[in-house]
Formats: sequence, structure tokens, C-alpha cells
Amino acid sequence: HSNADEVVDRLFLERLEHWYAFGSPRAATTFGLAFEWYLERTPTPSELPPSGWADLMEWVSNISGTPWSAPWDVRDRVLKDTLVGPSTVVHGDLHSQNVVVDERTGECWPIDFGWCHDGGSPLVDYVMLEVSLKFLALPMRADLRTLIRIEQMLLEQPLPAVRVGRAPYGEEIENVLRAVSAVRGQAMAQSAYSFDDYKRGLFLMTLAHAGHHGLNRPMVLASLQMLVGQLS
Repeated sequence: HSNADEVVDRLFLERLEHWYAFGSPRAATTFGLAFEWYLERTPTPSELPPSGWADLMEWVSNISGTPWSAPWDVRDRVLKDTLVGPSTVVHGDLHSQNVVVDERTGECWPIDFGWCHDGGSPLVDYVMLEVSLKFLALPMRADLRTLIRIEQMLLEQPLPAVRVGRAPYGEEIENVLRAVSAVRGQAMAQSAYSFDDYKRGLFLMTLAHAGHHGLNRPMVLASLQMLVGQLS
């Protein structure tokens, strides 16, 4: 959709507002409990990174300024960290293919409610949507090093204004990035998550999708590695 950020805002402020009960009492849980369902599909240590991906490892290390390292110690620590936020009904599988948009009116509808449940953290919906936007909706043929640099900026600033300019697929990339910014804006303004907690949730959701071959897997692994550097 050409105005993806507007669609995201309508999705959260109109379609899902009553589910998330914005302004409801906040509860404390752990990231491990909040993301338990998703981490069941985490790849094994032998799968991260895949063999023969030395160029990706070098690019990420050079751009992020941190050496490539395993995510497991960071995962174990984050799982124990406390997450404070609303405890509400959540969609549970809110990726970009589960949002139907009317191109004429801009109206949007979430679909596929098989993972919908009560007593969940809306953070899982926010970060799942961001993961799908970055690794599925971004053009697969876009220059990977450009995307890695953009991801580095996204992890340093909660709501960056990224301008791609005349780069190949620049318009599509900027549209997706506006949607990512809208997701984060809703997470922080409406559900009052801090950027640090948002990145912890983003790390766990990215780790859960690190073996998903339907996504831009080099970008998934690059993002995961940069999150490891951020959270170490």
C-alpha cells in the first residue's frame, strides 16, 4: 500500500484499540513468558549463521562496529528480564500478510485469528509486524548493504526519518520504513513501552524467525546480529 504508515495507524487505533485496552492497568511478566510460543521455533546453534555466509558476517561487523557473536547468552538474559505493560487480548500472528487493505479506501482488516488469546502482551504484535515489514515487505532485491545500514539506524533511533533517495526500490523502502515508524509510535505512545524493552522484544521475535526461509534471511540474520551487539 502506498501509504503504509496510515494503514498501520488505522490498524492499531481503530481495529485493535479495544483489544489492547489502551490505558488499562499495567502488569509485570517476563519476556520469556510473553514470547514463549514464538521461541519454540528458534533455530539450533549449528544453524546460526549458515555455513558459507562469511561476506554477510563481514558486512555486518564493519557496519555495526561489533564482531559477530552467538545470540544465546543475550537470549538467556533477556528471557529473564521483566516486561511491564498491558495484559490484554492480542492477535498473536500479526504479520503483514495477515492485514488486508482496500487499495481504494485505505480501510484495513486483521485476519487469521488462530493465535488470538487473552492475557498477552501487545508487544508481541508490534514486533511481529515490524519483523514482517522489514524482512518480507521490503524488496528482496534491494541492496543488502544498504538495508543493513538502514537497520543500524533503526536500532539506534526509535523513530528515525530514513531517506533512501534515488536508490533502487527507494520509494518502496521508504514506504515500509514509514510503516515501521508507525508501529513503533503506537507501541511507545499507546502501550508505553520503552525503546529498550521494544528492542528486547524485537530481538526475541527476530531470533524466532531466524530460520524462516520465506523471509529475507540474510537481512534477518544481519538484524539479529546487530541486536545482539545492542543488547550485549
